Amino acid sequence: MNNYCVYFHKNPITKEVFYIGKGIGNRPYVNGGRGKYYNNYVKKYGKPIVSVLETNLSNEEAIELEKFYIKYFGRKNLNNGILVNCTDGGEGCEGLIHSKETKKHLSECRSGKPSNNKGKKWKQKVSKLGIKRGKYKQRKDKGRTYDSETKIRMGNGHKKPILQFNKNNIFIKEWRSTTDAENELKINGIRNVLSGDAKTCGNFIWKYKI
Repeated sequence: MNNYCVYFHKNPITKEVFYIGKGIGNRPYVNGGRGKYYNNYVKKYGKPIVSVLETNLSNEEAIELEKFYIKYFGRKNLNNGILVNCTDGGEGCEGLIHSKETKKHLSECRSGKPSNNKGKKWKQKVSKLGIKRGKYKQRKDKGRTYDSETKIRMGNGHKKPILQFNKNNIFIKEWRSTTDAENELKINGIRNVLSGDAKTCGNFIWKYKI
């Protein structure tokens, strides 16, 4: 089908041709789907002037004409012309195999330019309690080993002695901890008495040892 065309895009200020393409329908007037160099050029100079050269062409004819004009004006990335086209025509950039000259040119363009990520500060997500990295405190005793007596002493360190009284407030016994008393007497709720939420537990009055 002879529905292809070949067109120029010109600089809106200098009227200089900077891009040559082929397409169908309104493709000459669409700026989307172009290459990086094209987008940078339009961003710098503004919306291009469109000039359609040939219409009612077959795909083969459009390809040959596009190639002719690209070769005639030359490509910037090869340092031999004024066009921002990234190929010699007939195909898009996808699957493009660069010549040695093009590879050298691209390498020179990148030379000396810092990485896009240089200087960026990355934030790492920490799921635990939503606390950011760096907020955690490392235990000072991490990695230490202790003898059996020290382990027993450390295990008992958090236990607070309690005193047992009958309902007449007569002292009965001192216990090493609430847990010991509850386990031996088979009762629960001594902590409620100690906190003031209950008066007795197991028919006894309980108090912390001062």
